[in-house]
Amino acid sequence: MRIAFAVPDREAYGFGAYLRLLLAGLSEAGPAHEYVIFTIGDAADHLHSRPPNCRIVRLRPARPRFRWRNHVLAPACASERVDLVHFHNNTIWKRGPVPAVVSLQHYVFAYPPEEAAVSWFERWYVKRLCRRIARDAARVTTISEASARDIGRLLGLRAPKLRVIPLAGDPAFGPAPAAEVERVKAAHGLRKPYVLFPGSLGIRKNVPNMIRAFRSFNAAGDHEFVLAGDPPKAFSYRAEDLGALKGPDLRFLGFVPDADLPALYGGARALFYVTSYEGFGLPILDAFACGCPVVTTDRGATAEVAGGAALLADPDDVASMSGALRRLCSDPALPAELRARGSVRARDFSWRKTAEQTLELYREALSR
Repeated sequence: MRIAFAVPDREAYGFGAYLRLLLAGLSEAGPAHEYVIFTIGDAADHLHSRPPNCRIVRLRPARPRFRWRNHVLAPACASERVDLVHFHNNTIWKRGPVPAVVSLQHYVFAYPPEEAAVSWFERWYVKRLCRRIARDAARVTTISEASARDIGRLLGLRAPKLRVIPLAGDPAFGPAPAAEVERVKAAHGLRKPYVLFPGSLGIRKNVPNMIRAFRSFNAAGDHEFVLAGDPPKAFSYRAEDLGALKGPDLRFLGFVPDADLPALYGGARALFYVTSYEGFGLPILDAFACGCPVVTTDRGATAEVAGGAALLADPDDVASMSGALRRLCSDPALPAELRARGSVRARDFSWRKTAEQTLELYREALSR
């Protein structure tokens, strides 16, 4: 098979990381196949370490941007004789020359307007695209059973057209040596014990409630809450939540290089990841791999991914969240128990498994 991926925009995180790790798994599980990355300019430069059976084809941009899939990508797929295209991020072409597989992970039209943090136009546009995906895609993949239930409810998609293919943690992540943990803590000025939240600080992430819970747990002031990721965008939050985003007990690190993350996990008392909604919850697996105990949401994809290896809390209940932190940090035996359970749970996921299931999905799409 010759499989194409559409990468018109630079995405070092999210789909960018997914594609980098998926390609490595596909190269191992299906070395006889060829993978073509259609991109614009330097949007796929983060794939510089791609496998030998993967090549990049740079295409011209289009204006307006939505014309690129139909007027640039589609002819390129025909000329390169690809067998199938894998789209992501709620996109698909109108009429393509080959079957399309779509990864459907985010559907902001499903969130209440106050949680979507997007304009009404974006909600309408994404909903329209998702309906087209449900109608036109040969196969649709999503990343958790929780997401599949939502997609089924919202778009009417069911198996066999809809397939759950879980992600996996970054295989480069593992327990960091003590010296590396101390080096990374010093580099970021982390002198107190801390709990960690890595990732976007959008409103779906429930950051104000997590901060309130942390402060209830941290009445003595001897811990810090470390948030590694994009800085908070005030316009995304309700006015009554903005005050929670400030204080000396909070450390906003901004972007943290991947090389530092295992040590950052390794130095944390816990991954504190009690978000309102996740399609999967990849930081949970990264924390498990790095030996970091996890406190996460008691429902949906995060509870599914945690699989009994984490403490669970209600994201709408500050007392539930603070109680989970208090329990973890007051029971001397519990952190070691959670580390052991997390290490076992992390081995249930691998990019080789993800790639094998994805290849099977490609074969199904081509046999329709």
